[in-house]
Amino acid sequence: MFVAWFEANRQYVGGRDLTYAEFPTRFTYEKKDKQWQPRKLGYQIGRLHYTPIGIWELYYMRILLTVELYYMRILLTVKKGCMRYRCIKTINGHTYGTFQEARSALGLLDDDREFIDGITEIGELGSGHQLCWLFVHLLTTRTMTSLDIVWDAAWQLLSDDILFERRKRLNILDMRIGGDDLKNMCLIEIEMLPNAADMPTFTNRLIIDELNFNKVELEKTHADILLMLTDEQRCVHDKIMESVGSDDNGFFYLYGYGGTGKTFIWKRLSVAVRSKGLIVLNAASNGIAALLLPGGRTAHSTPTVPFEINEALSLTMEKDSPRADLMHAAKLIIWDEAPMMHRWCFEAVDRSLRDIMSKNDPLNALKPFGGTTIVLGGDFRQILSVVRGGMRPDIVDASVNSSKIWAYCNVLRLTVNMRLGASSVPAEQEEIANFCKWIVSIGDGNDASGDNGEMKVEIPEDSLISDTTNPLMSLIDFVYPDLNDNLGDQLFFQERGILAPTLDSVEHVNEFMMSLIPGEEKEYLTSDSIFEIGLKLKVGCPVMLMRNIDQANGLCNGTRLTVTHLGKSTIAATGQSLSRVGVIFLSPCSRMDNFMPLSLE
Repeated sequence: MFVAWFEANRQYVGGRDLTYAEFPTRFTYEKKDKQWQPRKLGYQIGRLHYTPIGIWELYYMRILLTVELYYMRILLTVKKGCMRYRCIKTINGHTYGTFQEARSALGLLDDDREFIDGITEIGELGSGHQLCWLFVHLLTTRTMTSLDIVWDAAWQLLSDDILFERRKRLNILDMRIGGDDLKNMCLIEIEMLPNAADMPTFTNRLIIDELNFNKVELEKTHADILLMLTDEQRCVHDKIMESVGSDDNGFFYLYGYGGTGKTFIWKRLSVAVRSKGLIVLNAASNGIAALLLPGGRTAHSTPTVPFEINEALSLTMEKDSPRADLMHAAKLIIWDEAPMMHRWCFEAVDRSLRDIMSKNDPLNALKPFGGTTIVLGGDFRQILSVVRGGMRPDIVDASVNSSKIWAYCNVLRLTVNMRLGASSVPAEQEEIANFCKWIVSIGDGNDASGDNGEMKVEIPEDSLISDTTNPLMSLIDFVYPDLNDNLGDQLFFQERGILAPTLDSVEHVNEFMMSLIPGEEKEYLTSDSIFEIGLKLKVGCPVMLMRNIDQANGLCNGTRLTVTHLGKSTIAATGQSLSRVGVIFLSPCSRMDNFMPLSLE
């Protein structure tokens, strides 16, 4: 069957864009003739089963080059149109001696060579100080397996600026520093970096990440934003901060429809708490809402609410685990879009926090959420919890305000629409006000046609795309006018975005947008899966971080960046909303540990 695949690629042009695992989607194998034939009817998904090295090693004495067979199978998940074995080992026109070398050339080999190559590659773009920051990041995320090997190979690049700075500072142009002294000086500089300086203080990496902020800068920011709050928002802010600063627990729900400034309040509370050197955990019921929060994660990540829930549910963490210690250290927990979650989720958090917080004080077991200040937020007009097969009474019963813990809740309200102040032109203010009234009327169900809540909504003409021949292009022209002329403008992508209802739509829009950006496309593959999972990028395209990498320097969940360089193992990018340049280290050896949440290494 496998050799027949070579022959089929020679014979049929239509199969050369398929991998070996995808081949059965268009072709069927005839066992009698031992050849592939084009599929006439139907559709079938072919699968290439994963074969771990350990199984092959059991037969090592009987089958030669068994490890090579494993690497060949990994290459078959990405290689297309191969007509002989030699084609499988050919990468970018170069034929490698072994399948292992070919896999390494594609960036699919899980070893420290990837990190050495990445540091070397960044050395051509960045300074020694930037390389030291990168090395500290790799250290603190426990990514490398052999630290001494990487250090021995990269320390000279890391110390590149030290000799220059000493010559400049002492005004000794011919100054020389020995190798051992230079290496020690480089280690001292690494220890002085923010991430490295915090390492001896705590052993819990989760707590380190949540404290990794510039308090001086946040204090200045907090003083400025207090002047931006409305009287209504200032009252909400003060009540919650009073609870954070006292021993009395507070359970709040911030209620307000879209545009009243709930996300604005979340960001201000986060700055206020972190400027005092305290921990605030930002969670949301869905990924989109989590992107809007500083350092935000979904409720399934923080505070680890299971996907399958029941009435007796507890959180998936041990009482003495690092995650539990983080929850114990948190002074404030913010949970956005709370109406989307079943009340059992909040009751599970309540039970678990009572158990965790009673470790030091048994009386905390009697307090809601163990005495931790927690603020829920959302609009009950929007999407409620989904109950499988449930009717309207079941959905109402699943809401958080139907829970027994709701009796302890202090409901705060926002009623003033902040979007009305976005323009000083009376005509635009009237247009915004009418749009907001239209949205609220839909949420209130003023035009409902029946008791079941179903209704027909008439969408204004100015909110529709009239071009039916190529609606996607019309949408892109509306959101991103003169795209290619504005690729160098940082604010151009920061102020715009296209939302899509499904992942398939997101992929379709991304591929179309990528085709409009000039330049060569580069694909990065992962090594932790045998399936073809790749990240396709071009220089100039916008990207968004999905995890916290370096919060102190602004590289956190939701940060938007513009790609400036694409290397074999690294990506250089500038922050769209930052004055500093962020260099992101991308490795196909990404490791998604429970305690080390990262998206790009």
